[in-house]
Amino acid sequence: MKKLNWKQSIAVVALCAAGTVAQAAGAYVSNAVGANITTPNTWFRTNFPIVGSPPPAGSTVSSVSWNYGIGTIPSGGTFAARLCHGTTLSCIDVTNVKSGSSSVFVGRPATSAFFLEYRINRTTAFPQVYGQSAQLIVNWN
Repeated sequence: MKKLNWKQSIAVVALCAAGTVAQAAGAYVSNAVGANITTPNTWFRTNFPIVGSPPPAGSTVSSVSWNYGIGTIPSGGTFAARLCHGTTLSCIDVTNVKSGSSSVFVGRPATSAFFLEYRINRTTAFPQVYGQSAQLIVNWN
């Protein structure tokens, strides 16, 4: 095996260091007012925009926490809620967890936005149910 001279050694160290540059971690807190539910059996969406400095390309979600409120559910109605990441194909049921956190989204692209959807299932119309404040905290690395 050939011994490297000092210039070659520095070049090897520089190449190794460039390949192991750590990506910075970050977080954002997104606040929204929940959508009002006006029609039975229809999903209503509340978007959580990515705020502050956006996560860089290639960053992934490391944790997600949320909380939301909803007005009074009419008698005979069944409330349903889901937290989604990017698409309705990537959701978790948060119907009975108005404040919580989940590891389901860990490793997914941090550059995709989250949204909350909810609905009231009922056979007849009802007075408008008001969405309340909602918050999402996303940590990424």
